[in-house]
Amino acid sequence: MKQKNIQFIGIFAKDQQMAQECLFNLTQYALQLLNQQYQNDQELQNMLKQLKQIYKFPPSIHLTSLFVGNNQKNFKLQAFTDFKEDLEQELVIDGIAISPNNIVTAISNHNYQIPLTNKHSHITTLLGSWKPKDSNLLMEEIFKQLSYEEMQKQVQEDKFWKIQLLQGQFAYVVQFKNKTVIPGVCRMH
Repeated sequence: MKQKNIQFIGIFAKDQQMAQECLFNLTQYALQLLNQQYQNDQELQNMLKQLKQIYKFPPSIHLTSLFVGNNQKNFKLQAFTDFKEDLEQELVIDGIAISPNNIVTAISNHNYQIPLTNKHSHITTLLGSWKPKDSNLLMEEIFKQLSYEEMQKQVQEDKFWKIQLLQGQFAYVVQFKNKTVIPGVCRMH
């Protein structure tokens, strides 16, 4: 294994196509719920209508446990040294964060068997004008205003939040009463 070629490590969906379909359907469901909740929001209405035409999947469906990049010091971190490649690990989805026109990110508040370095574990789901790495910024902004612990509580019905982002933009968070599980496996990429 050539460590210098590793960009990141994490949990990848075993069946990428199935994971895309699952996350697309979850996003569609979340948008339908949000459109009922925020009936006058034109951006949400447009997003639901144009979801297939405008938004694209990232190169892979995965939860990053450590971004390695070009930093050789990352190979010495516990998140890298304790990483168990080929370990089967389910991806657990608790909710969806949507920034219309920008990005959709699945929230994954689960205790995984591998160390995670992201403050807020998530799976980049669909891309609009933002890049996959921007889902970290979205999570950071959301959890400045929404308690991460609140999202970890089991809920009896779907819950909604509207979060003010920078430059007058909004994000919407839907926490699902039922968690979604996608079979995954730990890999280096």
